[in-house]
Amino acid sequence: SILVLGAGELGLSILRALITSPPVKSETSTVTVLLRPGSSSVTKIRDLSQQIRIIEGDVGAPVNELAGLFGGFDAVVCATGYGAPLGTQRMIAEAVRKAGELRGEEGGNGRGRKRLRFIPWQFGVDYDVVGHGSQMPLFEEQLGVREFLRSKEVRGVVDWVIVSTGMFTSFLFEEEFGVVRVEGWKEGRRGRVTALGGWRNRVTVTGVGDIGVLTARALFEPELHERIVYTAGQTFEYGFLADLLQEMLFGNEPERLERVVWTAEELERRVRETGDMLERYRLLFAQGKGVSWDTNRTWNVRLGWLADDLETFVRR
Repeated sequence: SILVLGAGELGLSILRALITSPPVKSETSTVTVLLRPGSSSVTKIRDLSQQIRIIEGDVGAPVNELAGLFGGFDAVVCATGYGAPLGTQRMIAEAVRKAGELRGEEGGNGRGRKRLRFIPWQFGVDYDVVGHGSQMPLFEEQLGVREFLRSKEVRGVVDWVIVSTGMFTSFLFEEEFGVVRVEGWKEGRRGRVTALGGWRNRVTVTGVGDIGVLTARALFEPELHERIVYTAGQTFEYGFLADLLQEMLFGNEPERLERVVWTAEELERRVRETGDMLERYRLLFAQGKGVSWDTNRTWNVRLGWLADDLETFVRR
C-alpha cells in the first residue's frame, strides 16, 4: 500500500506512473493520496483513475498524528514541498521514522513487517555537494533531512531512496526564474537567454513526466536501499541552450535572441542587497555546485529509459 503526499504537478505525475505500474495494475499494490481539505486536485485525480483513494489531511500536522497515518502504509512518497513552511520536510521525515518504529513493534521488532519504504521530497539538486552555508534555508533543511535519514535512529526502521533530478525542465523556462524568455517568438518578438555564472556553466534538468515514471520505478526496485539515484533528461551548458533556441525558434535572425550573463559576483551583490530567495536560487546555479552530473551515469540510462531532452521539451 502506497501513500503519496500531495497532488500538484509532481504528485500527479507520480500518481499517473504508479497506476500504470505492474504491481498496481495487478492489484497487488494500492495507491492513496493525501490532500488538504478542499484541494482543487480532487477532480484531476478522479479523472486520472478511480483506483486512487483520496484522504484528507495536513502534512503540517503534529508528528505523532502523521506517524499514525503513515504507519498504515507500506510506502510513503512525499511529492509536496514548494510553498510548505520551513521545517515541514524534517517533520515528515521524523513522522516516517516514528511510523517505521511502530510498524516494527507491531511486527515483533521488525520481523513481521517490512521496513517502511520512503521517498522524501529531495527532487532537485545534490544537497550533499551543495553542503551547508548555501544561504538557502530550505536547502539547509534538505541536507539535514539526508543526515537524519542516514542516522542510527532511522537505520533499520525506514528503507529510503532519494531521487535526485536536477532542475525541473519546466522551471528552466519559467519567466520568473529569468533564464529563458521566448514568449511571443512566433509573433516576431525577441527572446533572451541568461547564463547563470557563465556560458560554460552546466546544469542538469529532468522533465516532470520522467520524474514520475522514474520515481515509481525506484519505489518498486528491490535492490535500491538507503541510497541516492540520479536522473537527467539532459546535462548541458548555457551556451548550448542559447544555440538550441536560436536554431529552433529564431533561425537565421541572431539579433532576435539576446544573450546575457549574470555572474556569480553580480548575483552575490543582489543577494546582499535584497535577500531575495529567487536571487539566492540563481546564485546557487551560478556557483555550479551540485547542480549537474554526467547523464551516462544516471538511473534512467541504467534502466534504458529515454528521458526527454531539451529539444523534445521545446518542440512540445
